[in-house]
Amino acid sequence: MTSVDVRANRPAPQSGASRALIALAVWLLPALFCYWLYAPGLTSWFQQDDFAWLGLPLQLHQASDLWRLLFEPMAQGTVRPISERGFFLVFTSLFGIDALPFRVCVFVTAIADVLLLSSVVLHLTHSRLAAAAAPVLWLVNCGLSVPMSWTSAYNQILFGFCLLAAFRLYLKYVQTGQRKFYVFQLIVFLLGFGVLELNVVYPVLVIVYAALLARPFLRPALPLLAPAALFAIVHRMNAPAQVAPGYAIQVDERIFSTFYTYWQWLLGPSQLSIVKHVPGWFAPAGTLVLTVAILAYTICKTLKKQYLPLFFLASIVIVLAPVLPLPGHISDYYLTLPAIGLAALGALALADAVAALSRGRNARALLRAAAAAGCLFLYVYAQLPLNRVSVAWWHRRSLRAQGLVEGVATAAARHPGKTILLASVDNDLFWAAVYDSPFQLYGLHNVFLVPGSERALKYDPAAVNLAQYLVAPRAARRALDRNQAVVYDAGRMPIHNITTIFTRSVAETWPAGFSPEVNVTDPLYADQLGRGWYDPEQGFRWTHPQATLRLGRGDTMPHSVSLSGYCVAVQTQSGPLEVRLTVNGIPLIPRQLTARDAPFKLEFPLPGKLLRETTFEVTIDVDPPTVIPGESRKLGLAVTSVRLQ
Repeated sequence: MTSVDVRANRPAPQSGASRALIALAVWLLPALFCYWLYAPGLTSWFQQDDFAWLGLPLQLHQASDLWRLLFEPMAQGTVRPISERGFFLVFTSLFGIDALPFRVCVFVTAIADVLLLSSVVLHLTHSRLAAAAAPVLWLVNCGLSVPMSWTSAYNQILFGFCLLAAFRLYLKYVQTGQRKFYVFQLIVFLLGFGVLELNVVYPVLVIVYAALLARPFLRPALPLLAPAALFAIVHRMNAPAQVAPGYAIQVDERIFSTFYTYWQWLLGPSQLSIVKHVPGWFAPAGTLVLTVAILAYTICKTLKKQYLPLFFLASIVIVLAPVLPLPGHISDYYLTLPAIGLAALGALALADAVAALSRGRNARALLRAAAAAGCLFLYVYAQLPLNRVSVAWWHRRSLRAQGLVEGVATAAARHPGKTILLASVDNDLFWAAVYDSPFQLYGLHNVFLVPGSERALKYDPAAVNLAQYLVAPRAARRALDRNQAVVYDAGRMPIHNITTIFTRSVAETWPAGFSPEVNVTDPLYADQLGRGWYDPEQGFRWTHPQATLRLGRGDTMPHSVSLSGYCVAVQTQSGPLEVRLTVNGIPLIPRQLTARDAPFKLEFPLPGKLLRETTFEVTIDVDPPTVIPGESRKLGLAVTSVRLQ
């Protein structure tokens, strides 16, 4: 049994100059196509999750923090020390908040992927046409538009490199029998676990290849399952008890509908209507035509005991399988890796058709060539416009994020010490440039949306605490009246100061008086804090064993006082921490705090006699106080906010 299915595709003898030109075209043209297609992504700025990763150096205070930052599971349960944490830590340390080096790295890796894919396909098919076509068919797939435009999705491109490099080394091992190539492949495979947890599929990929096309090398492939199984077990054991919404694994009948969704996206016709007008029948008909063509070609070759198309088709399913149990997080960038198998399959079919045509232009050969050309045209026709529009959208979105973030940094320099309130932040701009707290990268912690901004946002109240991005109307009005805040319009770039007109037309309609909620680190609420507060720290503020503050009645009758903050482990290691609240001289029912190194939220119901009060003098008592090793301060609670509700 051989790994070469397309012997007839081997080129006829050619001159040295011709061979050199063809080789140059095979390697250079796909790389140039990559640049042409994704050039806007090279100048994209940061957005969305990028800001959370860029903020990692702010958490690096001592050497012991590095291990936690690199290997502690995130809310999604992911641990990617190479492709996300290490990548952002190193590049931020070297280049700061300059997006270009990040983007250059993404493009260099993508071009390396292109070269590796060409090499793998050339080795498997011995067809220079297939080797040149496969990278083009991969690059045009809309699944690549996100990782080629958004730096946080770099893990897809880098894992593509690991997957292709390891497999190319395995093929070299099969070709030569030299064990050093197996060892090199093993090293790259193990490094892949630091890039993307999807690396667990690699042994399955190799085993399927060996079983179909290199049976004598099946046994050496089996030991690769051991590190994959070990990683899966350790990853599962260390995953957080509660993962972020959408990342919960659901193994049920939805797997099939999820696969069908990805399959439609992978082929392309179902998505074309997003960017251009097409008849209603185009999507189902186009998907059906491509599906039938793929299955017919694969089955036909398999019946002839030519298993390479079957391997390429199987690789799509293998690489896609780990994301199928995530019906709440169906994302187009998950197609980056499955698209490799589809591209290789399409390139092989094209090379097969051309080879058949070169052997004789009979009706059958002409029909095969027409079918292959028609299917590839349909695929490119559907994918290319969608890809171009998607890349342009991500690029424009990143520039809006850049305009807002850098505009706020400039505004803060013009108005030192003042709170910046942002007006006209739409839903897209909020998620691109506000949600992941980019302003902390410039040392700014007093940037908020104006009251009422939440009406323009789409979010799940159970999953998103929007209060941390907003300022209460009473607090905003007091700050504007006292010249402690400025308002900037983020609706168009560059952002511009609209404080005067906004105060006269909008802020004067807001209620006056003390706010019913206090974000204790925000200077806007400083005059509502009494005695017993230490200086703000990153995201919270320590109290003395006793601290006071003042709350004002809101627009609705309050029923309780909510106290939120963070509990460090040393506070509760000897037992529960008792927290007592007194409101207007009346003690409320105490609460016990047992959390360790975790956020907390305590609710204190108000007695009936306090429900109609307009001002609430709150005293917080903590017993016993805490002394953190190495400090002399007596601490109460690390508080983030106190509010009536």
